Amino acid sequence: MDRYIGKILNNRYEITDIIGVGGMAVVYKANDRLIGRPVAVKILKDEYINDAQFKRRFYNESRAIAMLSHVNIVDVYDVCLEDNIQYIVMELVDGITLKEYISHEKVLSWKTAVNLAMQILNALNHAHERGIIHRDIKPHNIMLLKDGTIKVTDFGIARVARFETQTMSDKTIGSVHYISPEQAKGGKIDAKADIYSVGVMLYEMLTGSLPFTAENPVSVALMQVQEKPKKLTLLNKNIPLGLEQITLKAMEKDVEKRYQSTSLMLEDMNKIMQNPEYTIGYDADEAELDSNPTIHMEKIKDADLKKDEEEEKRPFPAIAGVISALLVVLVLLGVYALFSSGIFGKTTTKMVTVPDLVGIEFAEAQANNPKLKLVKFREVVSEKYEEGEIVSQEIPSSSSVKENTEIKVVISMGAESKTVKMPDIVNISFNKAIASLQNLDIQFSIEEEFSNDVPKDYIIRTNPVADEDVDTGNPVTIYVSKGPEAKKVKVPDLIGKDKETAQKDITAAGLKVGDVSTDYDETKAEGVVLSQSIAKDTEVDAETEIDIVVNEKIDNIGPIKAIRVYIKVPVSAGDATPEKDLKVVIKLNDVETVTKTISSSLKDFTYEMMAYSGDTISVFVDDVLLLNDKADNWTTPFEN
Repeated sequence: MDRYIGKILNNRYEITDIIGVGGMAVVYKANDRLIGRPVAVKILKDEYINDAQFKRRFYNESRAIAMLSHVNIVDVYDVCLEDNIQYIVMELVDGITLKEYISHEKVLSWKTAVNLAMQILNALNHAHERGIIHRDIKPHNIMLLKDGTIKVTDFGIARVARFETQTMSDKTIGSVHYISPEQAKGGKIDAKADIYSVGVMLYEMLTGSLPFTAENPVSVALMQVQEKPKKLTLLNKNIPLGLEQITLKAMEKDVEKRYQSTSLMLEDMNKIMQNPEYTIGYDADEAELDSNPTIHMEKIKDADLKKDEEEEKRPFPAIAGVISALLVVLVLLGVYALFSSGIFGKTTTKMVTVPDLVGIEFAEAQANNPKLKLVKFREVVSEKYEEGEIVSQEIPSSSSVKENTEIKVVISMGAESKTVKMPDIVNISFNKAIASLQNLDIQFSIEEEFSNDVPKDYIIRTNPVADEDVDTGNPVTIYVSKGPEAKKVKVPDLIGKDKETAQKDITAAGLKVGDVSTDYDETKAEGVVLSQSIAKDTEVDAETEIDIVVNEKIDNIGPIKAIRVYIKVPVSAGDATPEKDLKVVIKLNDVETVTKTISSSLKDFTYEMMAYSGDTISVFVDDVLLLNDKADNWTTPFEN
């Protein structure tokens, strides 16, 4: 039986069952005895408890993640860091994973997929604005509730930008089928890595298959770096062309050509929701592949390769496999170089410029462009274009392509429409409202208004009102609440004040305390505010978050070093006398690490251990503290 089942943490959380097991933590179901609600408790695995560097990172990440508050992110209620246990108390979500839903449905309707992806992007946008990068976005970490709401979970390997900036060059973190090319290569990670993962999930929801699959993780990782995914419309012809472009742009190998923020991707997805004919002019055929696919991975046991690759986060297979794969790549590149150099002769490729086909009758466009292959992709209802005219084209005009290139076009069916009843969507959330409209094929436009009565992102009213007849060819208007109109307040001067005073001043001014981080300036007093995110006297909306940086000396973990603890015996320790057993305890950062029993008749006692240079080492004999100092200072043996 698991050792935590039945245990009560912090005299409050009673552990009842195991919910799931991940790479670094175990998640339990528990009862919060204080307020009588079920919760989820994520407990760090024992093997990470004594890793000083990881403990500090876990603390910083937990502190930041606990500040997240969004309808599409699982709420964090409590973070506890005891000497021998670290855990996070979270909202217990009643639902299934998005992976389970995809497995059941196989292929999702494009409107459903976009709705889910937009909720995920909204959650990530909230996290990214606070400097938190998830780094393991996959459908296994997305919970789907019965009402269609999603919850992003498992920030266990998230990176907090302000606390940690190093690259991951020793091993790749994340699940291989969903990681970005820069993650697969062990490169520097930023918010655009999460966007790539959303693109992969969107691809999977729309097509029912992953973009890259192979027999082992190494091959999949190489494909993430080197290969282009199949176009989605080859797998599902019912996908709007613009949505295919959005998905492939999110999965762009070159981070500079990828969406630069979740908000930019959300803008395009909003537009495709309102107008399925919308395109972004992205040409996946022009995407460049990485010519230097170096991947850093840790060796794992052969037995681990037999496990389900989707089961949990872990390092990738043996370096030998990587070297073999790279040798194949190098051989192929060599062959390509021989052909391109002209040794085996040259071929002449004729290029043509793609014209603007929109608004031209399909048969006429075919006749006028014999050097291109125009293919009807699908037909749509259109008020703007007559029946038979081209509404949009796959490859943008002015692009240069090879002769006889196939170009998919969308054809107008004319202004056909039907009459339906306007649904009652007042006082429900925006996501649920647009889902209701889309199910009836009702087009819509969005207006935002301040409201003291209707919560933010909920519908205030509609035009026309509920139960009126609506022509699906004419858009309705939905009015979305922006919440109460915020009054303007001035930001107080916080610099030089102690942390507690600064926080009180922020609250007194009608503002909210944002992130409280630390830095160190030896010229300033300990504990005072060094900087604030918004300058004093600036007028901002009430309830705006103000971040502050507090002066606090942070011990540098530094490199690991060997420490020799040396004590002369007998020692003067309480009532210790010769010929008596003595209990020697060595603590590392206040955590009991070594316990030894020695005889007081010994001449001396020596113990060698490893510690980070910033760690604090304490030595007790029969509960009496004899030595206490930073590892940096243990340059020579200490004697009592």
